[in-house]
Amino acid sequence: MTTEEITMSGTTVDYNKPFRFHVSHFKRRQQKILFFLTTKKVVNVLKEDIPVMPESLIPSGSNNNGKSPMDLDASDPTEKEKHDEKVKQANIDIIFWKDNGYLCKNYILNGLRDDLYDYYRTSNTTRQVWDGL
Repeated sequence: MTTEEITMSGTTVDYNKPFRFHVSHFKRRQQKILFFLTTKKVVNVLKEDIPVMPESLIPSGSNNNGKSPMDLDASDPTEKEKHDEKVKQANIDIIFWKDNGYLCKNYILNGLRDDLYDYYRTSNTTRQVWDGL
């Protein structure tokens, strides 16, 4: 059977999507949702905290006419490049985590019945939704 044959009203059915969440058989459904989130590569949001910018990368105050310590240490360009690369990577990690958090939260909400969806959609974080369930 081809993908074109497995359609409903012109949309493809995703057989990897877990069934709608009900209170009965909670542990089974929880494992199905965890597996689904793992296949979508967003389950790390439930297990890890949001990455933070290390304090060593944040300029601490200013001195000497408003210049930060990194501005003053411009004599070694490789150090500045390394610092800039670390800051860039930290920002990418934070953005990546936030994107995965958004996707993970909405994947979980999509697996809920409508009444549960309405209740949990106002939660701010994925972990709040997961812990609430």
